[in-house]
Amino acid sequence: MIDRLVILGATGDLTLPFTAQPVLSEPPDCARPLLDVLLGNAALSIRGDEAQEDRRVLAPVTPAWPGDMVTLAEHPAASDGPAPVRSS
Repeated sequence: MIDRLVILGATGDLTLPFTAQPVLSEPPDCARPLLDVLLGNAALSIRGDEAQEDRRVLAPVTPAWPGDMVTLAEHPAASDGPAPVRSS
């Protein structure tokens, strides 16, 4: 366990002892993906090229959302999802 912080400066070294206790035993859900990435687990992340493709697909739709020009199928949480769309 590291119990000190060493700062290397131009005029010499400065050693500052410190101790720290974890505040939470588990990080909050919103912090978990970031922690996983920092620990090398990218299972909940996407690559840069995936993000670019997502933007490309959504670019034509995004400007229409504020004007309610895009019909979004809504459904209650924990349901089986929206009703199927029937083509005419």
